[in-house]
Amino acid sequence: MKFKSLLSLVSAPILLASCEVDPVSSETTLSSFDSSLSEEEIPSGDGYVDSLPEKIDDGLILHAFNWTFDQIRENLDAIADAGYRAVQTSPVQQPKSGGARWEFFYQPVSFSIATSSPLGGVEELTALCQASEEKGISIISDIVFNHMATDGNEDADGLPVVDAEVESYEPEIYANQAQTFHHDKNGTVTQYYNGLPDLNTANPLVQERALSLLKECIDCGVDGFRFDAAKHIETPYDARYASDFWTNTLGAAQTYYHEKTGGELYAYGEILNDVDDNRPVENYTKLGMKVTDNSYIGNGVSNGVLGSAKDAQLIVNAAYGKQTSPTNLLTWVESHDTFASETNHSSNKKIARLWAILAARKDTNSLFFARPDNNLTVAQIGTYDFEDEVFGTVNRFHNRFVGAEEEQHAVDTNFYVNERYSETDQGAVVIDLKLSGSHEISFHHLPDGYYFDQITGNPVKINGGKGTISFEERGVAVLTKTRNLVRPSLSVSHRGGLFSSPFDVTLKLHQASASSYSLDGGEEISFADSVKIRIGEGVQSGNSTILTVHYTNGQYSARRTFVYRKVTLIEGYFNILNLKESYLTDYALYVWSWGAGGSSYHQDYTWNAEHKILLMNDVSNYTGFLLVIFEKGHTISNPHVWESCLKQTADINPKASFFDASTF
Repeated sequence: MKFKSLLSLVSAPILLASCEVDPVSSETTLSSFDSSLSEEEIPSGDGYVDSLPEKIDDGLILHAFNWTFDQIRENLDAIADAGYRAVQTSPVQQPKSGGARWEFFYQPVSFSIATSSPLGGVEELTALCQASEEKGISIISDIVFNHMATDGNEDADGLPVVDAEVESYEPEIYANQAQTFHHDKNGTVTQYYNGLPDLNTANPLVQERALSLLKECIDCGVDGFRFDAAKHIETPYDARYASDFWTNTLGAAQTYYHEKTGGELYAYGEILNDVDDNRPVENYTKLGMKVTDNSYIGNGVSNGVLGSAKDAQLIVNAAYGKQTSPTNLLTWVESHDTFASETNHSSNKKIARLWAILAARKDTNSLFFARPDNNLTVAQIGTYDFEDEVFGTVNRFHNRFVGAEEEQHAVDTNFYVNERYSETDQGAVVIDLKLSGSHEISFHHLPDGYYFDQITGNPVKINGGKGTISFEERGVAVLTKTRNLVRPSLSVSHRGGLFSSPFDVTLKLHQASASSYSLDGGEEISFADSVKIRIGEGVQSGNSTILTVHYTNGQYSARRTFVYRKVTLIEGYFNILNLKESYLTDYALYVWSWGAGGSSYHQDYTWNAEHKILLMNDVSNYTGFLLVIFEKGHTISNPHVWESCLKQTADINPKASFFDASTF
């Protein structure tokens, strides 16, 4: 995790914008493409209707990294509309230190669904699974079985010490560490994982607790699992260190799920790069799990799109990184690990081209990473790029051509083409690598006739196996025989949350022919293009008001709901709401402020126990400030050192009357 240094905060700007990033909309119209084509010349299309695949194996997965279970549930309409078949959560186990930092979720202290996690617990996960099932979406839970949390120290043998929190949640595992953890550093596969206490997954008690967690998730309605660091857990087929861990956990869970639902449990294991110790990848795939292929994006795809040459042939020649059937693989453009380790992230335009290539491929699953903010804030949606119409259009293309054949080829090295085809349907994804704008493209499997770019709405007439495409600004075209209008998109100035006094929410629509909104289920009020809505008039403290928006372009309709809750503030102070009280009792909480007179750190605040509000005195001389926690007892003695900081908020605007710390 990356923290700001105290020095950088001296002149840090106030971040007034919300975390929302609105989808980019294409404004290209039919007439801008080819004025020589009359409406009578263009067929009406084949009338295909989008639908999600029946099985997770055939669909695409949204990684809702750091989202709460409730946030996922509240966005299910948008997730389904964008064509994602499943959503992967962050780890569901009790995280170290209450999940104060994102990486603490990968240092679990329990083998149960968390009872005190900012993401939610059993009740919220169950509600999510029930709601997602109604939308045809499955929930995949991230699971950490290989290791547990460390307190940051090493024992006399140089091995990481198990965090004392484990004793509270897993007393038997903690009390029997001689049997439940590995105790040397020499195992390539099974021991000493990345400075964390490595579990002895061959131990029956560890296996029992692991299976209990999987069953608990299945009972909530979870349909699949992602297993963190799977390649560091031995299989029954490994010659020197085989165990029955996967048989007694995943295998037993597969049986339990089938008996409970009649379906097949989805699972994939994180196996970065190679399978260590020269083991075949089939040691994992024949257990009934897919495996990650993080190498495919680097084996020519990324260089072909982003490199100086921008050569489509590099993409065509790119090979998967693991020697197995593509049906066993899960690919991604980026993951939470790559995002956290990089400082310069690719733009939306670049991600769009890369995702279009991966998502259009035959047989593999692909995982779309929903980016957090740059601080990787827990329990907060960082961006809404997953809704972007380019991503959604490619997703729906993938869903349409499940089971169809494919052929990749290059046109003049500048254009990548993936044609998907069957006896009854044909289409193609085309990438303009150099953003040239328009070009004649040759096709091998698309019969002559009219096709439609599902992003711009433009018709493309193919004659003699060739057709001219006018690309949208990101260089992606998605051709099918369906004459869909471009789907409408919605921008919202405030996507729900807390408020203390009435305020305005602005809605802006793109490519919509009709739209309306209602408050709290009341009268539907029509509007065109944009509207400003007053929120909170007459709402009592503690109550919520619900804004519902409907919009359509004639062929496609959408519904979005936003919930706003009114809070009462204590006058005369800056109010910090929803702050975890443990930050005051179990950590050292500081305020770091900056302004015209310089910057300072202090603890000038009061805790109002009755209302559970942190009260700050006069902040009018601040340009901005933030809250930060350190280990209990820590005293800031050197303002130039920030490395021991555990977690910080985003910049807080002192001109506001309150700050919602629920995501801190």
